[in-house]
Amino acid sequence: MQTARSNWRDRREPPTPPEMTSRDDHWPKADRKKEHMSQTNQIDQIVASRSRNSFREAEPFLATPSTHDDTWGRVPGRQDKFCPSGNTSSTRQREANIMTQKIALRPGIPGCIPDALIFGNRNHSMAQPLIVVHGIARETDQMAEALAPLAAATGRLVVLPIFDADHWKTYQRPTRQARADQALLRLLSALRCDGTLPLDRFDLAGFSGGAQFAHRFTWMYPSLVSHLTVASAGWWTFPDAAPFPYGMGAGNSGPAAAPLWLRSNLRAFLDREIVVRVGDQDNVVDRNTRSEEKIDTQQGRDRLTRARRWVEALREAARTENIPDRVDFGTILGCGHDFVTCAQAGLAEVFLKDRSANSTLPSEIKGITA
Repeated sequence: MQTARSNWRDRREPPTPPEMTSRDDHWPKADRKKEHMSQTNQIDQIVASRSRNSFREAEPFLATPSTHDDTWGRVPGRQDKFCPSGNTSSTRQREANIMTQKIALRPGIPGCIPDALIFGNRNHSMAQPLIVVHGIARETDQMAEALAPLAAATGRLVVLPIFDADHWKTYQRPTRQARADQALLRLLSALRCDGTLPLDRFDLAGFSGGAQFAHRFTWMYPSLVSHLTVASAGWWTFPDAAPFPYGMGAGNSGPAAAPLWLRSNLRAFLDREIVVRVGDQDNVVDRNTRSEEKIDTQQGRDRLTRARRWVEALREAARTENIPDRVDFGTILGCGHDFVTCAQAGLAEVFLKDRSANSTLPSEIKGITA
């Protein structure tokens, strides 16, 4: 057993570099140089394998036009490694998008900090930064391309985190195994350390599965989000006694403290402008629509019906809590469940609207931190 343990340790620990000769303190002897290079390669491989599972600082990205060309965010040698799909052709397409739309790719740390697409004004304008969350199809390139021109025109900074399916398959809601909410908090902390984000709060928006994530994140961390905009969620967490994630009751699919967070933060969650949009033709039950008797009875069968019921539930909860109704609901004319179509029909303007000018003083209603 002792021999086996020793061999295992020898395989895992970096080899000791060769000793320097007394005659030359700058480099090993010529006859040992090849051995030294081999051992150096072994060390590099071990460090690389360990860094994938350890928290380390991400490499900086270029977030302003370079002096040689007009490209943003091109980190040499990193796109292929961190592309969620791992597909070289997809990576080349993303590089083309970056060059065309001035979209920066900030590599993350797999399983710890998600990659993020960043575009718009990075100079900390008066408008609050906007975090936009994608749907389960992870159509991040299309979303960035649809929002980037208007972000540049309005001067807003937009961050689009990429929750890859390998590490955050069910990112729409916090689970016991994977906490996409905590991954976003780590990304925000890294962006503040980079100087990309100011220390103030931000606006949060999401489409489809991203709308699910956005409203639950805001409910869990109400002090971080100024304005919430959600569109076309498949289903919602209601302010009722249904088990989490359907409501604020005790459940088995999420963190044990989730019901406490939601009940304690209900007033703080409602005390903000909440904009809800859904396509007026998004009433088709497709393969991505979560359908079962419990959820259909509570929320309805399709996204359009579910959005209307959720809005009514929020308004009723606001009346019960004796706080103003600040929910803004509307449909997107001629649209089903497609982000690009919805964005072209006005959703992009809704997402990127600067609501800080109409904001009141920070709420005195305090919630708890999840």
